[in-house]
Amino acid sequence: MICKFKHSAFTLIELILVVAIIALLAGSMVPMILSARHEARTAKALNDLDTLKTAYLKLRADTGYTMPVAPESLISNSPPLIITPIPGWDGPYVDELKKDPWGTDYDIWIAMGFPNRWGYICYGPNTIPEGPAPMPGDDISIFIGNF
Repeated sequence: MICKFKHSAFTLIELILVVAIIALLAGSMVPMILSARHEARTAKALNDLDTLKTAYLKLRADTGYTMPVAPESLISNSPPLIITPIPGWDGPYVDELKKDPWGTDYDIWIAMGFPNRWGYICYGPNTIPEGPAPMPGDDISIFIGNF
């Protein structure tokens, strides 16, 4: 009795072609994934800055205080977080101060001049202070008001 088995298998060239196609597809997806990751971090930073702005507006409504305040003043009204307590403070206005998506603290920016503008800022991916918009760089900022 003679048995004929027909082996059907992939050749080496077919396997190499499939691996090459998969590598090309994966390689084309990496830039899109990195871009989406950057956009998500930027959106989170903007959301956190908006939360700080809302907290400051609540503080201003409670106290009538119109001068710039550091983010730490939104949590505590006593040293060592702030130098001088704000009369009428009824916080905390935020539960905790989070770090930005790149691991640095949110900060306050003040543009001296007329009018004196201020807001909160995130230093972005390079974590180097470059200035609020429209300054060149990757900093993300939110305008609060004039003082």
